[in-house]
Amino acid sequence: MALKRVQTWSTERRREAAEILIALDEMDADDIELDAETLAAIDEGLAEIDRGEFADPRDVEAVYARFKK
Repeated sequence: MALKRVQTWSTERRREAAEILIALDEMDADDIELDAETLAAIDEGLAEIDRGEFADPRDVEAVYARFKK
């Protein structure tokens, strides 16, 4: 399901996602220490994915546009 969704993304968005995945791959998980609040936020995000709750692509683009300035 996730890969089908990714295939609908623009080339630029897929490139950004790939860069993020490469950065994650290069990180040593042992170096990351997360507090309980952060872990809870990650768990909630994963639960939202499981429920099929995603941000509207237009909202995501608006956020990217704000920070790219």
